[in-house]
Amino acid sequence: MNFFIADNNESVVSMLTDIIEDYDIGKVINTSRSLEYITYEALLIKKIDILIMDLLTPAQSGLETIKSLKNPFKGKIIVISQISDKEVIGKAYSLGIEYYIIKPINKLEFINIIEKVSNNIRLQKSINDIKNILSLMDADKKVKKNGKLF
Repeated sequence: MNFFIADNNESVVSMLTDIIEDYDIGKVINTSRSLEYITYEALLIKKIDILIMDLLTPAQSGLETIKSLKNPFKGKIIVISQISDKEVIGKAYSLGIEYYIIKPINKLEFINIIEKVSNNIRLQKSINDIKNILSLMDADKKVKKNGKLF
C-alpha cells in the first residue's frame, strides 16, 4: 500500500511513517505539513492508496480537502485529529472518510485500522479483477457462440 501523510506536526508524521514502514504495512510515498498541496492529481500520480490527514493544518480546511478529493479519489482517507466534536466527526464520515482517529494516537489502534483498510483495498481490487475476468470470459463466449465479433 502507498501512503500519503499530511499533518502539521512533524513528530506525528515521523511516528506514523515509522509505524507503517517498521511493521511492513506499506510505503509512505509523500508527506506534507499542509493540506493545500493535496489534490486528486497529486494522489493519482503518486498512486496513493491511503491518505492519512489531520483536519487542523494551516492554509486549508480538512473537511474542504476531503470534499474536494472524495468524488474522484478512489483511495481511502483516514483522519487523525485532536478535534473530538461529534458534529465534525459525523461530517467527516458523511464526506466519505474510512476512519477517524482522535489524538493522541494509540499505536495498536492505528496499526489495526491501517491493516483493516489495507485488507479491504486488496479485497476490492481482487473483486474488481474477478469481475473483469468474468466480463472478458462472457464476451469471449458470445464471440464463440455467434462466430463473429460485434
